[in-house]
Amino acid sequence: MTISRKTADEYAQEIKDAINSRNGSYDTEIGPIPDLAIVPMSSVFELQNERIRSVQQLLSLINDGSFSDADLDDFIFNEQLIRLPGAKAQVTLTFSRATVPTSNITIKANYPVGTLPDEDTGQAFTFLTLTNTTLVAANAPAYFNNTSQRYELNVAAEGLVGSQSSNVGQNRITRPLRPLVGFDSVTNQTVATGGRDLETNAEAIDRYFLSLMGTSPDVVNGINKIVRDIFTSVVDSNVVFGNNPLNVRSADDGGAVDVYIIGNTPSAAIDTIVFPGVDQVIPLLHQPVNSIISAGSFIQGVDYVLVKDISGNKGSIRAADGIKWLPGAAAPVVGAVVIVTYTYNVLVQVLQDGFTTDDKNAPGRDILFKVADQIDITLAANIKIRPGFDVQTVVNACSNAILSLINSDLLGASVEASDIQAVVRSFSSVDNFVITNLAKVGFTGLVDIPIGPNEYPRIATPDLILTPVS
Repeated sequence: MTISRKTADEYAQEIKDAINSRNGSYDTEIGPIPDLAIVPMSSVFELQNERIRSVQQLLSLINDGSFSDADLDDFIFNEQLIRLPGAKAQVTLTFSRATVPTSNITIKANYPVGTLPDEDTGQAFTFLTLTNTTLVAANAPAYFNNTSQRYELNVAAEGLVGSQSSNVGQNRITRPLRPLVGFDSVTNQTVATGGRDLETNAEAIDRYFLSLMGTSPDVVNGINKIVRDIFTSVVDSNVVFGNNPLNVRSADDGGAVDVYIIGNTPSAAIDTIVFPGVDQVIPLLHQPVNSIISAGSFIQGVDYVLVKDISGNKGSIRAADGIKWLPGAAAPVVGAVVIVTYTYNVLVQVLQDGFTTDDKNAPGRDILFKVADQIDITLAANIKIRPGFDVQTVVNACSNAILSLINSDLLGASVEASDIQAVVRSFSSVDNFVITNLAKVGFTGLVDIPIGPNEYPRIATPDLILTPVS
């Protein structure tokens, strides 16, 4: 039962009524018992009632979460919290043309490019370019991609609205929504990331309890709260310090504090490097690196590869991700200048900079933000559909449910067959579901997959194979 609010005036009236009921000759307004004796007591009673109501509301949050959206917004506002809005997906758009440009071509900021409507939902998403970006005709060879045999200009873009569904896959953003001048096509060669829906009640409640546990940037809960409140592109975070085995820097740095995050805000960068020779890793300027888009006219995977740092600094701004030319492949002349275009996770730099201000910096602490390791999962299963249901429709629905389950998991969330079974068997149209392979990509197995606190699981659509059986 809900505990009703009782005000000081109501307590005062009850006290007056109680006193009058004992002796009707007393005048509680101007007589021998002045308000000086009643008002302080009634105020204390009101505060006590508010404390009882707060406890009741906390129990409601913990036990049933039965608050309406508006009630929850009002409740967490008392802790100076507001519901987080959806985050807009970030992506790099590649504008391209087949012929050599004879004049500079500029893509203006806020140029809109959309996706084709999704076959299942009918949804389409619009992305806007973030900056004015120019293909310089005099330097046209630097924009030539030997693999595609096209001149390409990479431009950072952002979704028009905040939505997790706007994290679309490769080559989905292909529809210019204004006349495309100077280029004949546009696409996204990498997936869009960072899009988030409006914060749910469960997520808001979780963040509220974080605020109760601590807000100082000197403590773990405080760091987590600041990250979750201010840096909305961060999906989850885990702080490690001291003797935690994940804190590999602690042996050399007594103040080392590592913060592992899920979150990626891709940004394009161009480095001009001087080639030192084959089989040498050349660190790129902006870290950590997501992917290499081009390196002159050389072919990725054939002539050169991206080498990711595996030291204790991996995934951070101190990482040394770089490009390496392979022995025996085509390579520049030693000392030649090569233009390397790539994308990096600028969110890590934003976080690092955010904790250097006076209000968040703690003396003696060396905090370092790192991108958590993504563990790619593969799943194969045989699925039997009950008579009367369209097989492909049910298979698609089950696939989407499994993708949603695994791809929404946070740090340290192990992948368990029982959870997958529960999701699939919630469909009344499914008669039987037998998992034949559940493992990390590149392996086979049938056991639950443990995920470390600095890791998170993800599964791509091609790695989920559901085979209908009779």
